[in-house]
Amino acid sequence: LVETALMAPFEVAFLEPELWNFLFTLNRLIELAFLIDMIMCFCTAYDVPGQLAETRRSRIAINYIRHWFFIDLITVIPYDWIS
Repeated sequence: LVETALMAPFEVAFLEPELWNFLFTLNRLIELAFLIDMIMCFCTAYDVPGQLAETRRSRIAINYIRHWFFIDLITVIPYDWIS
């Protein structure tokens, strides 16, 4: 997150866009890490107040989709490839 917060504005403001340089590769690896995290969120149990952790995958998926899925989805879309 620190690399994304610091380097993305610098890269956009001062560097010419190049395909397959070090920063491009680093950004793709970071996006891959975010994508893997997103997939793992579909399998990670969550706490239910007053009960045990919810471990049913269907409930985990519904909870994730209701709360963080669309925010996470927006972060992994490669906008530089779309434009």
